[in-house]
Amino acid sequence: MTDTHTRDLERRWLSVGSPSAEAAWLAARLREGTLTRERVRAACCLGSRGAALLEDVPPVPRPSRRTLRGWVAALTALGGHMTWRTTLAAAEVSLAHVWRPIPRDVQATVDWLGHPE
Repeated sequence: MTDTHTRDLERRWLSVGSPSAEAAWLAARLREGTLTRERVRAACCLGSRGAALLEDVPPVPRPSRRTLRGWVAALTALGGHMTWRTTLAAAEVSLAHVWRPIPRDVQATVDWLGHPE
């Protein structure tokens, strides 16, 4: 699989936004070795429907405030690199309690933080 093909899959996922397009992009990255299975599992925990589809598991819903501490502990146990993604996901849960719906500019910032490339 070429880098160009993987980038095309990423662009398709970003334009279409479907879980199947995301799963195809993630699968290509796994085959290339630019993504680890651990990161895919972490993405499942962070609510990625594409990662859940790739792993053939049900999507993990975002936790309630009551279960947030255990969820954060489980994700950060995967490694320090997960700390900022966990923080971002926790912020999204918090923002949803403040704004319904989340303002577009705030959501755009959250989206960018999740995929800064």
